[in-house]
Amino acid sequence: MFAAVSQSDGYSRVYGRTPQTYNLSVSPPNADTLETRLEILESISITIVVNPADSESPIRIRRSW
Repeated sequence: MFAAVSQSDGYSRVYGRTPQTYNLSVSPPNADTLETRLEILESISITIVVNPADSESPIRIRRSW
């Protein structure tokens, strides 16, 4: 298990996770907890963007460059 606290803009960066499947749970202030499953296929750094107002995609995950 790992935990990270994002900045007020909703961005959180995660480094050095090993390839495997993770259950990602995000608890934004004043919003319901958001959950998704994340499969990392190679050792990379990722950026997690949380925007609970986006009903289509409240959690976005992308590779950090």
